[in-house]
Amino acid sequence: MSEARNHPQQRNQRSTPSPSPTTTIPTPTNWKEELIFLLTVFYTGVRHSFSVGKAYRVISRSKSIQKTFANCLFLNGGLFLLSHLVYDRIIHPHINSLFSSFGDSLINSFPNVFGLFYYMLWIYPIYLLSFVFNAVWYGELAELTYKKLGGKGETVLSYQSILQGASDELYRNLMFLTTLIFSFLLYTVPLVGPILQFVMITYLYAFFCFDYKWLLQGGISLERRLRHFESHWTYMLGFGLPFTAASYFFPYLISYGVYAIIYPLFIIVAVIARPIKNMDTPHLRKSLPIFDASRRMNNAVVQGITWLRNRNKLPETPNNILNENNSDNNDNGNNEESDNNDNDSDNLKQQ
Repeated sequence: MSEARNHPQQRNQRSTPSPSPTTTIPTPTNWKEELIFLLTVFYTGVRHSFSVGKAYRVISRSKSIQKTFANCLFLNGGLFLLSHLVYDRIIHPHINSLFSSFGDSLINSFPNVFGLFYYMLWIYPIYLLSFVFNAVWYGELAELTYKKLGGKGETVLSYQSILQGASDELYRNLMFLTTLIFSFLLYTVPLVGPILQFVMITYLYAFFCFDYKWLLQGGISLERRLRHFESHWTYMLGFGLPFTAASYFFPYLISYGVYAIIYPLFIIVAVIARPIKNMDTPHLRKSLPIFDASRRMNNAVVQGITWLRNRNKLPETPNNILNENNSDNNDNGNNEESDNNDNDSDNLKQQ
């Protein structure tokens, strides 16, 4: 405490926590060193994703984190995944064997009818509820972990920040959807399609693991978070690989259940982790435009919505023109303020 009083600058830095510093590696100078650099960074990402021991220590020291983590396990594992596996592996085979001995086709169709009602009245409602509760619990888990490790997060709320956050979240969800669509398109590429889709899903999972922490810092736009992620493309590929491999190869419902169970653990690990940034070298790119196709698809959707809205606009009148001019002036002022805020957010430290 006395040290913080003697150094005001350090005290100010502590009052606004930022991500932990990036781990650094000497800059490679030839292709052999570049290859070693890539493998080292990739391996570091994989190793960090397996930091279960560190995550367990964080969970064990906080009752709030334990409660939220237990809720995730109970809903996604105890209710959703277990209910699906019990029906798929035990109930359905027994009902099939019981009714297969009957010659009546109407009686033989009973297992299918029972399965339809079972999923419509039990599995799918839990599946839909999990989206709502998981969205709350994942954010809460990230915030509790972030604060447990010394961060304070964004606590100042205003009308403008709420609107910005809402629009940012909508665009973020749209990006998630378009990235999934793009990954399905990649799957159709001959020979390498499945590999490309797996890599794209890996990057998507890794981004959403780290994005909670970056959101908690406040004042960082989605575009800046994406650029920050893309400048760590080698590390993020390694970090997301175990997560994707654990859930990718199962049927959809099982895959979703496994994903929803282990995702909270990876959120905690991402808050703890210190990524390694890529470097500009003669043969390597510092930043890889991973989500460029998703950005273009998003922009096309937004432009389409804007076009439809403008198409239904009322004919121009002098009053409308005056209002549009005033709106343009306000937008220019807001853009200047936004540029200043963007410059301030450049001080974001890497994590």
